[in-house]
Amino acid sequence: MIFWQHKNHIVVLEAAKLLLEKVENQDMFFVFTGRMKDSRTPHYIDKISSYFEDIAMGGHLLNCGFIDRKEQLAIMKNSQFVVQPSLFEGWG
Repeated sequence: MIFWQHKNHIVVLEAAKLLLEKVENQDMFFVFTGRMKDSRTPHYIDKISSYFEDIAMGGHLLNCGFIDRKEQLAIMKNSQFVVQPSLFEGWG
């Protein structure tokens, strides 16, 4: 997966930020997978990267990059929630 703009990761990152601001117990960790690359809109990757560099979010975000499907499934199996963001793609 790639952090394409149409996947709308911004909405997930904004929701995570709001949640971390509102919840007292901040024992939450958000794991992302995918290449931080979108040759069509490079400024979008800069915007996404700023969330990972934000000190308030820093201890709670991890991007594993492009990983093998087995690793991705292991992460999902051990997660409480899985979000597959998409601005306009349908899921059959």
